[in-house]
Amino acid sequence: MRRTVAVMMLVLVVALTLTVQLASSAASASSGREPVTLVLANYFNGARIPLVDYQLQLFQEKYPWITVINQVTSSSAVEKYLVSIAAGSPPDVWMFDRIRIPEFVESGLIQPLDDFMQQDGFDMNLFYPSEQQLCQYKGKYYSLPMMAAGMSLLYYNRELLAQGGYNRDGAPKTWQEFLQMATRLQRIDADGKVQINGGEISYFPRYRLAQLAYTNGAQIYDDPFNINYLTDSVREAADWAVEFAQRVPVGGAMAAGTRVFQTHGEWFYFTTKSTNPELDLGIALLPHGPRGETVNLSGAAYSYGIPVGVKHPYESWLLIKFLTTSEEAGRIIAFEQGRPSPVIRFNLDRRYFETNPFWHVVAENLNRTVGIAPSPLAVKFYTIDVKYYEQLLSLNQSREEILNNLQKEIDNHIADYHAGR
Repeated sequence: MRRTVAVMMLVLVVALTLTVQLASSAASASSGREPVTLVLANYFNGARIPLVDYQLQLFQEKYPWITVINQVTSSSAVEKYLVSIAAGSPPDVWMFDRIRIPEFVESGLIQPLDDFMQQDGFDMNLFYPSEQQLCQYKGKYYSLPMMAAGMSLLYYNRELLAQGGYNRDGAPKTWQEFLQMATRLQRIDADGKVQINGGEISYFPRYRLAQLAYTNGAQIYDDPFNINYLTDSVREAADWAVEFAQRVPVGGAMAAGTRVFQTHGEWFYFTTKSTNPELDLGIALLPHGPRGETVNLSGAAYSYGIPVGVKHPYESWLLIKFLTTSEEAGRIIAFEQGRPSPVIRFNLDRRYFETNPFWHVVAENLNRTVGIAPSPLAVKFYTIDVKYYEQLLSLNQSREEILNNLQKEIDNHIADYHAGR
């Protein structure tokens, strides 16, 4: 049965593609414009393919001389596209991680969008400031965001809070409150087995130790070549994470209703509720340390850009603009996934509150977002950050030894970068 349905879906997609191509050719001929075909390389697979196909159909109705081929790929295929761009056969529009913009610019792989923006009177202020920052490098814009950058939030089981004598929405606001509540609400049997896990702090989107430290007043990544993890703010964050790992044993699962708290990304509410619709799940801002306040550290997210060497760069720009800022595409692609849009006004849609009663928390977190200064070494930096944060939580080394090794590795990458220029 599944095979039959899959074949039918394939036939429908092929038929739709042929219909759109024929209609586009006819419209191009009547308008007197030269037909243009674009290849859109994107990672929207699975159930999102029909959604993108429909958006491309709407785009082609608006610009009838342009036909778009939806080339669905995966984030693991980045190297393949780097080779195709270098070889002179790039996709016309490419979805890539904004964290790599400086790297791609310095390698001569993507082109700036500023001339197209000026030509069309395009205003980047329709995006959140942090989203704008992640799309530029050295004063030029190289992409438009199609999804808001990853956000760190605290999720909590409202029923377990109530059972423990707390207000259902009395989520902790400080590290101290977080640790106290997690230890009080956890349940461990006589054999040491975790029945209810008090909290999980192992995951934040992209940067982890830095994200925690930023809620304690740290400013590690304000200068892309002057990175410092050896400050009191970072040391306090590391110490708190170690204490949490020591006192709150790992176990349980949020979707199963056996975990009280969990840090995670903005998509976690949607995916968890899809798994367990009856779960009474709440969302709060990240608790903060004694030196700071809640800050969402934003370092990466997918966006659309134009590789060098494309034959129709302006048509590529029209497609990017449509996919990221139009009601039919830019708003819908985020809304259908329960995720915030980088476009400020789209997040004011009241329908978000119908599907997520804690949408006001997500909106507040967007306003608390701080972008990391773009750097050609950013991928190396966050990979190092994640590695040493995991070492901290493993409790196998001292905090200072871990921080010193982390700092040394980052300093070596910066030195190698300057030596190779």
